[in-house]
Amino acid sequence: MHPIALRQAALAALLVASSATWAAAPRTFVSTSGSDSNSASNCGPTTPCRTFNVALAATNAGGEVVALNSGGYGTATITQAVSIVIPSGIDGAISVPAATSGITVNAPGALVVLRGLSITGQSVASTIGIDIVAAGRVVVQGANLIGLDSGISALSGGSLDVTASTINDCFTGIALAPATGTLTATVQGSNISGSTGDGIDVFNNALLSVDSSVFSVNGGYGVSGSTTVLGATIGVGVWNSRFFGNVGGGVSVSDTSGATTNSSTSGGEMKNTLVLGGGNCVNVAGVASMGLLNNTLSGCTVGVNAASGALVSSSGDNSVGSRTKTLLGGQANVPLPLGTYY
Repeated sequence: MHPIALRQAALAALLVASSATWAAAPRTFVSTSGSDSNSASNCGPTTPCRTFNVALAATNAGGEVVALNSGGYGTATITQAVSIVIPSGIDGAISVPAATSGITVNAPGALVVLRGLSITGQSVASTIGIDIVAAGRVVVQGANLIGLDSGISALSGGSLDVTASTINDCFTGIALAPATGTLTATVQGSNISGSTGDGIDVFNNALLSVDSSVFSVNGGYGVSGSTTVLGATIGVGVWNSRFFGNVGGGVSVSDTSGATTNSSTSGGEMKNTLVLGGGNCVNVAGVASMGLLNNTLSGCTVGVNAASGALVSSSGDNSVGSRTKTLLGGQANVPLPLGTYY
């Protein structure tokens, strides 16, 4: 080929590549009056798209999708760093069909922010509100997740931050079960209620911190952490929170991995927290450990249930309304003596 023709071909290829790069926008928009055909104009504010999925495809990595008005915008799959933003006063909704997820995050190493979403499963089978398959960090702010099998399911290592969110009437509110790596999760200022099972489940190699949150009328524990794998890590920290009427009880940690000694890598801490009603206000099973500081445990069938081999440490001013084992039973709201119990 003539050199000039070669240069022309190379320039044409460069222009095609550049146009593909320019085709996406840093900010895209969806509206109930929009059309997905507007993806040709990058789902702009005056030419919004109709669904999240189409708008996401028109958005640069690290960009954001913004809802302009209240309505349903369909299920979506996220494969890059991006934010979905529902401004205050707008109901950006997703109705999840059976055996489907509202938002699927499959973006290894990426930061994904989900702000203000309302996701409902209508109590149909096998539905997940936010399904985290892979990500570096997922931030969920102001979500409203209702009637799902799992409000949030996180199956990979990385981090998850949930703030100011409500998760109601799911089978499990949040399930943390990384298949690979370690998952670090925080839940702050949130409300999880009406779950058929536990409010939050923490499994092998997941670490959970809960602050200033409320767990009520869940069918299992408000928060439950358990490992059955030798060498796996679980951690449950609960601070400044409230547990009301959870059938199983307040907080449970369990290590039945076959380990023969207590380990700081399998256990939890509860501080400045109220547990009112339920089976075990605090449950410590296997060789797990639990530290208690300045808590009030009242109205449960058992105040602190520590299995043989488990370790419970009390410090500060803990007040327990029901006791078992080395902790005497039958008293109503008396101090738990300082010390360590086996």
